[in-house]
Amino acid sequence: MSLESAEKFVKKMQTDKDFCEKIQKEDSETRHKILREAGFDFTREEMEQVMEQLSDEELKAVTGGSVPDCITVCHNYW
Repeated sequence: MSLESAEKFVKKMQTDKDFCEKIQKEDSETRHKILREAGFDFTREEMEQVMEQLSDEELKAVTGGSVPDCITVCHNYW
């Protein structure tokens, strides 16, 4: 598990609309499987560290500008 993996996940959520939508619509068990199959392996704490480092603009890009879906996704990852 690593911060690097969490950072890569955030970048993918920012740049890959299809992946982002796929992740957000799944239940936590399926989401966990998709993330692992995509090579992501990070803890909740690591994701929280990465999210704290994002600028407001970066956070909006990940979350769609309103509800922090990425944070919800990451918390439901477990």
